[in-house]
This record gives sequence, C-alpha cells and structure tokens, in this order.
Amino acid sequence: MNAVILGCGRVGSELAKMLAADGNHVTVVDLKAEAFRRLGGNFSGGTIVGTGIDPDTLIRAGIQEADVFAAVTEGDNRNIMSALVAKRMFNVSKVLVRIYDPRRTSIYQETGLETICPTLVGAAEFYKVIAQGEPMLSMSVNGGQHQVIEWLLTESQAGRKIRALRIPDDASIAALIRDGNLSVPLADTVVATGDRLIVLVKTTAMNAMHAVMTEVEK
Repeated sequence: MNAVILGCGRVGSELAKMLAADGNHVTVVDLKAEAFRRLGGNFSGGTIVGTGIDPDTLIRAGIQEADVFAAVTEGDNRNIMSALVAKRMFNVSKVLVRIYDPRRTSIYQETGLETICPTLVGAAEFYKVIAQGEPMLSMSVNGGQHQVIEWLLTESQAGRKIRALRIPDDASIAALIRDGNLSVPLADTVVATGDRLIVLVKTTAMNAMHAVMTEVEK
C-alpha cells in the first residue's frame, strides 16, 4: 500500500512508523524539515518539505500512486483543504482527516472524506467510564506516556475561564462534567464549583499539572 501522510507531529510520525513497519510505502509531508526527526533513524519511508495544499508538493510525495492520504496537521483548515485536493484532484480512494472541531465533522463527512475527531473520541471514551459509575481519578494511557486525571473543582477555583487555569503545554482538557452532563469546554467556558475536568497530561508534566491545581486552589 502507498500512503501519503501530511503532518509529522506526534500522531503523524507514529502513524508513519506503524505503516512503514508493516511493509507499506510511506511518504510524510511537513512544512518543517526538523519535524522529521520524530521519525527516527530507522524510518524506511520518504519525506517531503512543503504544504499539503500545493499539488506539486503532493505529486512529489507520490499522491498519484497513493492508496491512502491522511491529513493530521494541527490545523483543521489545512487538513480539510489538503484532503479535498487529494480527493478531488488526484482521486485518492481513501482520504482521512483529523478535525478537532466537532461541529465540522459531520459537514465534511458528507464530502466523502473520512473524518476523525479526537475531541469526540476522547470524550466518548471518558463518558463510558463515567457512565459506568466508576470513579476515574487517574489512569495511564499510551503505554504510560500520558495520564488521564479527573480534577474536581472547588469553590475557590470557580468563576474562572478555562484559559485562566493555565494548565501546562503538555496537558489538555478533554471534557467537562457538570450536573452529570458531559461537554467539551471552550477556552472561554467559565467553571463552577463541583465541575469535574477530564485532563490528558503527559506523564513528564504531572508535577507541573499538580502544581497548577494546587496554585489555583490557593
């Protein structure tokens, strides 16, 4: 199988290494050459510096022979635009797009793109645990590289916007639980007493995360 992957971040690099390890021909495209360091020295595929919305860049990456195109950059717009180029201009049969904004997911599914929304996937998995009535204070995921923690907000922490909580760069808030209802909070969402935040934290950032929780509590 021939695969072209746009974006050599954490997801893109891991996906590329998995596919290459299975014997597939993989080419990774990224705007920055230094991003390819994530692939390691044993990566057997190819790399192209460029943008996924440029047809010439995609041609150099082998899009005309590609069976699969996966757009997994950090930007929804870049992913969508490059995926449409792959689908409509080069007729790639299987086009996958990572979209963070849940509101856009169903819209672009109607264009024939296969969308994956980590926000919805993560929230759904957390909800399964919560709905079963089992407390989820902390659990390891991704081979121990990340931790999922449940942060119960106190009265002293209430009234702040999500953005004001100043969590570490290696942490992200996946869901908010309020009165038994689960939602995906925005940066301007104001938290209230008794809210629970489900936070995905890189294991190496756990001390920083606990420090933030303690600082806000004070």
